Amino acid sequence: MIAAALENAMDRKVAIAIALLMGAVSAATARAAPPASSDCFSLDRVQDWSAADDQTLYLKVDIRDYYRVVLPYPVKPLRSRSSKLVMESRDGQVCGANDLGLSLALSPTQTLTLRADTVTRLSDAEVTAIGLENLPGRFHRRH
Repeated sequence: MIAAALENAMDRKVAIAIALLMGAVSAATARAAPPASSDCFSLDRVQDWSAADDQTLYLKVDIRDYYRVVLPYPVKPLRSRSSKLVMESRDGQVCGANDLGLSLALSPTQTLTLRADTVTRLSDAEVTAIGLENLPGRFHRRH
């Protein structure tokens, strides 16, 4: 009888430990999960780009999607027509600022490395508020 009670208590402790461990693993997985796939894009789907100001880029992805890339500091040559934006990603997918490598080719021998602070998909309301004439695609400038 005592042996059965000890075995039952041990079974409960093991069950509780397993439940706690599974909860910890689930919480860690949830924190490490990437953003929803609709907020991600493939670099090979980027059609065009433009600079709204010295610190903000807009990317046109596919036909209707636009993304805002905010830099942590102003970059004066960003708005120059002769600058060429170079974008890179480890696996070709961009789901956040850490996935996007940026540089600005100022001339054949001069490149300026940039860092994205945030990458955000624009909602339809934001696209309307900004206006299509202020978004990439108007001049068909390729990256």
